[in-house]
Amino acid sequence: MQPLSSTTTVFIQRDTRAWQFQAWASFAIAVFLCATGLSWLPGEALDRAFMVMGYVFCLSSAFTLAKTLRDRHEADMAEARLQGRRMARAEAAASAAE
Repeated sequence: MQPLSSTTTVFIQRDTRAWQFQAWASFAIAVFLCATGLSWLPGEALDRAFMVMGYVFCLSSAFTLAKTLRDRHEADMAEARLQGRRMARAEAAASAAE
């Protein structure tokens, strides 16, 4: 019977500083350009306010979707780790019974 290891190596993937900078810079540029475009939009103030609210709604829903996808991915990874542990225990119990 082989004992189960009590220590598990966990790999944590981190983004590089260059990638983080690129993500934040592109986000800031996109927000700036959209805000500039909305401020120069011809029409009444009420029309521009409606467009700004639509923009804010799209932006907030994009954040919500990204968070939802991240949470789902983390849950799937945790479930896979748990399933792997269950299979290891079952294999250990099966080999102990032999």
